[in-house]
Amino acid sequence: MKRTITFIISLVLISFQPISAAAPAETWGRYLRRRVVETLQPIAPELIIPPLEPRKAAEELIQAAREGHTHIVHQLQFRGLDIGLYGGPALVEAALNGHTRMGQELLEAGVDVNNPEDPPGCNIALNAAAFEGHRGIIKILLNAGANKGNAEQSARDGNHHKLAQFIREYVIPGAKTKSAGKA
Repeated sequence: MKRTITFIISLVLISFQPISAAAPAETWGRYLRRRVVETLQPIAPELIIPPLEPRKAAEELIQAAREGHTHIVHQLQFRGLDIGLYGGPALVEAALNGHTRMGQELLEAGVDVNNPEDPPGCNIALNAAAFEGHRGIIKILLNAGANKGNAEQSARDGNHHKLAQFIREYVIPGAKTKSAGKA
C-alpha cells in the first residue's frame, strides 16, 4: 500500500516540475519518461521498460502501420522512439494498406509527408495509396502538403481513373487558388 501511494505521489510531483532549461532540445515526452524512470527505479525496478533499440523499434512501427495498430505509435513514442525520424517507411505501409487513422497519427507524431529519401518529384506513400485506391489516406497526405508528383499516374496504373481525376483536381481546403480574387 505504501509503495502504491509513493508511486502516485511521485507521478503527481513529476507532472508539475518544469522542463530543465539546460536541456531545451528534450521533448516533453522524453522528459516525462526520463522523470518517471528516475522516480520508479528505486521503488519499483520491475516496472521500468528497458530502452528501445531503434532499428528493432522501427521494424515494430512498420509492422504496426501495416496492420493499422495506432496504439503502438503511442507506446513506441512513450518508450522513446523518435517517430519523426523512423516513421517514413511506416507511413508508406499505412498508405499502401489504406489505414487513414494510422497515417494521421504518424503525421501528427512528426513524420515528414514529403520524405527526403523519396526520389525527386515522387511521394512513395501517396503513390502507394493512389495505386491501391485508398482515397481517405490520399486526402490526409494531400492536406499535409504531400507532393503530388506522379500520384495521378499511379492511380491510373491501379485502374482508379476517378481517383486520378480527384488527385489532379484536389485543392487543400482553405488554400487560395489562382482564380481566387479575379472578377
